[in-house]
Amino acid sequence: MQIIIIGAGIAGLFACKKMHEKGHDVKILEAKNRIGGRILSKNFLKNTDDFLPLEMGAEEIHGQKSFLYKLLKKENIKLKKSRQKQDLYLWKTEEKTQLYTEFDLEEGNKDFQNLVHFYQKTLHEEKINIDTTVGEVAYQTELSHNAYIHLDTWLSNAYGMSIDKMKLASLRKADELWNAGIENFVLEDTSLSHFLVRYFMDILHLIHFEKNIIQIDYTTPNKITLTSPQNEVWEADKVIVSVPLSILKNKRINFTPPLPLDKQKALENLDIKRGVKVALRFEKAFWAKKNGSIYTHLGEYYAVFRTENTLMLLVLDKKADALMSKPKDERISFILSDLCEAFGNFLPNFSFQEAIFQDWGVEPYIEGAYSFAQKAPKRTRQTLAKPIENRLFFIGEATDVHCPATMHGAMNSGLNIEIED
Repeated sequence: MQIIIIGAGIAGLFACKKMHEKGHDVKILEAKNRIGGRILSKNFLKNTDDFLPLEMGAEEIHGQKSFLYKLLKKENIKLKKSRQKQDLYLWKTEEKTQLYTEFDLEEGNKDFQNLVHFYQKTLHEEKINIDTTVGEVAYQTELSHNAYIHLDTWLSNAYGMSIDKMKLASLRKADELWNAGIENFVLEDTSLSHFLVRYFMDILHLIHFEKNIIQIDYTTPNKITLTSPQNEVWEADKVIVSVPLSILKNKRINFTPPLPLDKQKALENLDIKRGVKVALRFEKAFWAKKNGSIYTHLGEYYAVFRTENTLMLLVLDKKADALMSKPKDERISFILSDLCEAFGNFLPNFSFQEAIFQDWGVEPYIEGAYSFAQKAPKRTRQTLAKPIENRLFFIGEATDVHCPATMHGAMNSGLNIEIED
């Protein structure tokens, strides 16, 4: 049986390894010239010999119960807990705007206390209309401007969508379905890209790079035909589609016949927005090692512990659109001004050396960060994952019910795929 997998992201790689070990004739067609999809490890252009690559895409292993966590431990990959340190928040008071520790705000700032209560309690109260957006609930609760901005950063970074679009019902259901655990981890002394190459060494020869599939014809009962823009043609008995949700939503692949109506409806119920990571290298650190994330009105910064004097900035959806609408020099100036305001000095300007921008919203063959279901998340993702005639299969983080928007969610979808002969 000939199986073709479209996409060499983590879902496609695990599906390929499983099918190969079962003895199937399998190959991967990958549009890019590398494996990993939204996993991308990069170095700065200068002075990189002493530093491990930066994770410019997926980075954290979310949950000690996930199979990915267990696999990494089994493979003797050193993991370090992340998000343990005290966070800092740029907060405007009547006196001034400055960074405050989370502890100081919890002790003496009513607006921040209201934010924590809203996040931990109000969002889960039964009396709230779950058909409203989180942003509408925050507005009705009269959260302060400071609180609203930081709530949006918390939730948009976690779920990939601004709170003015995020339905409360879907947020609650997503939290209810989550089963991977609450602790987060990062790789301590290697990169995710390096791990993928090492772990999948036995199937790398099955990957055909720079093969962009734009047409899938499953009209004929006994074969499926795949076509590239160069009119290269492949035939298979079964096809596993492991492209990002955005590629399906943006109709980068034409299906003949069209996808079933229930699958089209599932695609309408799912969304994926722009996500940008910016690595900023400085001559010297102007932040304290004891601090965790630094939340400003722009987004979330955090120190990259494997690379000296480096901050990573993560922005999603509307904030990402606003940032990337500027020319690169203006973007850098805007970010440095944001940091200067946060730290109350010009050290970020004086110390800045270089930056890497990774814009997943415009990345070819990716076109987005991670998925969020606006309606009935469980049923929607199950529908997207449902095979067509036991011939056409769909995997990826957007199809995983319990841990979408994560590496291990994508991994689970590849591992759990079952194909009948």
